[in-house]
Amino acid sequence: MTSNVAVYHNLVRLLTAPPPQPAQFPLWLEQSLLPLFQCDRAFCVRGEVIAGQVKATHWLPIGYSAVDITSFLMQFEWKDRGCLRWWLQNRQPFLLNRQNPSSFATLQELQEMERVGLKGIIGHGLVSHLAKEGTYFSFGQTANSLGIELLPIMQLIMPLLHSCFTDYIHKDQQEHLDFSHIPPRKRLILRYLLAGCYDKEIAEKMNISEKTVRNQLSEIYHQFGVGSRSQLLVKLK
Repeated sequence: MTSNVAVYHNLVRLLTAPPPQPAQFPLWLEQSLLPLFQCDRAFCVRGEVIAGQVKATHWLPIGYSAVDITSFLMQFEWKDRGCLRWWLQNRQPFLLNRQNPSSFATLQELQEMERVGLKGIIGHGLVSHLAKEGTYFSFGQTANSLGIELLPIMQLIMPLLHSCFTDYIHKDQQEHLDFSHIPPRKRLILRYLLAGCYDKEIAEKMNISEKTVRNQLSEIYHQFGVGSRSQLLVKLK
């Protein structure tokens, strides 16, 4: 096992050498940060905190298949997210090892870990109390359980991780979300969809009926070659 001195030395190196460009964040995360945590998977989320729950608006998976992410999004129920609920209440990093799970973990979370081959995960995030939005990161290990010595490291790296992921999202939106070929109404619906709005919210914001929103979304799905909202979000994000 890597010594604590070596781990903190590598942490200092990372803190002083963030990704040189926002677009390089996924590569930096995969090649530099995950090895520090002895992990090989990551799931990064940005979202809004509404009525004590997190509504995801952006996400970035590392090491997971599109099938894994689509399945996760389609089965997301707040009552089944014990780790996320615990973190939102305590705002502290946590460990979840499948063979010796924490009391706040749910059966659904443990089954998901088994399905994708994870032995352990470490999670943490950062929420802006004024803006009521923030980021959440889950790093996973497929070979071994994770040790508590990683918790303070997760705490120390979080401000930089939050900043780098936020910059990556903004840059990615500017470079890739070119909807100029899409008619104005559909373009606006897409913008609201990417902001995490549901059909009813989109209809209210645009002063149109929910049926119109659904019809427009069906046409958008066809344009992008997908069959559902979750598939479209995965493709665009």
